[in-house]
Amino acid sequence: MSNSEAETVRTRVSPEIYDRRLPIYQACEVFMLKVVQEGKVSWDDIADFARKTEQARFICGPEIGAYLDVVFRKAHDLRFLNWRVETSDNCPDAERQKIVGEEFEVFNWFAREMGPMRTRFSMVMTLRDE
Repeated sequence: MSNSEAETVRTRVSPEIYDRRLPIYQACEVFMLKVVQEGKVSWDDIADFARKTEQARFICGPEIGAYLDVVFRKAHDLRFLNWRVETSDNCPDAERQKIVGEEFEVFNWFAREMGPMRTRFSMVMTLRDE
């Protein structure tokens, strides 16, 4: 099955399943929007995201669980790069520019990922016609 075919195959779920998956989707959306709005992330934000999405693999399936692992790792990378920028005042300009560029790339991943994140969740959250 090609990616375009996979994108059109949606799992139709009952309202009960939808209700269990919705808080996980909302936690991801709120987290990613906060990152995009602030351009940085705290360790507390990352821990809160991990707590709110820890059951995703069991409730939403392994694909969403694996995707949320990627979001977690990207957030961890961004926090580390935020710290490096915050502490790079004494770095040579070229090194500081490199760190800022890396930070921007990870931040930009979050900005570009909002639509694809919604699409991924829609694959497992489309309500069944009853």
